[in-house]
Amino acid sequence: MRFGYIAIAAVLTVLAGCSSNRTGGYGGSSDAGATTGSGGAPPPRLSPSDLDFVAQAAFSGLAETQMAGTAQSQSANPAVQSFARQMATDHDQANAELGAIAKRNNVVVPSVPDNGRQHVAHLLATLSGAAFDQQYIAIQIAEHRMAVALFHTEASIGQNAELRAFAARYEPILSHHLAMAEQLAPPHVSTR
Repeated sequence: MRFGYIAIAAVLTVLAGCSSNRTGGYGGSSDAGATTGSGGAPPPRLSPSDLDFVAQAAFSGLAETQMAGTAQSQSANPAVQSFARQMATDHDQANAELGAIAKRNNVVVPSVPDNGRQHVAHLLATLSGAAFDQQYIAIQIAEHRMAVALFHTEASIGQNAELRAFAARYEPILSHHLAMAEQLAPPHVSTR
């Protein structure tokens, strides 16, 4: 069954991409994260852990908007399409805020999702209808669980006050997204 193969591929991508840092995620060491500018740019004013948060949050947010766009055309379910529109709106706003914070701290955010998330999005784009909906929602549940943990950690122990406030403001929104995705999950898809 194609659903099983894509779910397995997504899980393997997650496991292969998890780094030894505090955030994990789909990314890997070969993915370009938040960078510190170039040439004569002033040095970043963020700790390594805050730089990692910026990269992981940006990768996640960019993937969310990319997959939401795919959902608009690939899903046949109005509830899934509505969910995807909400994901695009909320994650576009968060991405813009994160980019502004990063810029004020001399950091350049990634402009595309990391390799693992791009691979998952590519696999997802090969589906349509109910098969797409099952995979998209399963991915949304997994992605939002990781994002909630990432934002909770940053809100709790991040070193930059502006990033801590950003993470604290968006953690409940991400938790709400997770609950929405769990409500859309078919009965046979585990939400725990």
